[in-house]
Amino acid sequence: MRGARKAPESSGRHLFRSGGIVQSRWAPYHFDTSMKSFLIRLSDEEREALRAQAAIESRSMQEVARLAVLERISSSDRRAGVAASLERIMVRDAELIDRLGK
Repeated sequence: MRGARKAPESSGRHLFRSGGIVQSRWAPYHFDTSMKSFLIRLSDEEREALRAQAAIESRSMQEVARLAVLERISSSDRRAGVAASLERIMVRDAELIDRLGK
């Protein structure tokens, strides 16, 4: 099989690549190789807090960190939307705001 890979003999697992997914003939698991890894350095306290949060949520530390990044991005997008809306209202209602301020 072209492009087939065999794991080291000691593992007893034979892996093959199919459309970006590495699969095992012996286990139903597959890993999406399209996800990129990212190294993050944490202090001991930050790592322990992440570990504790992962335990509370019954998730992996990686999943908790990934969700935190997505939440931060979403929050930033919302703040930008609110700021743009506020700017439009201030321009549209500038005269009214000026009269109320007197």
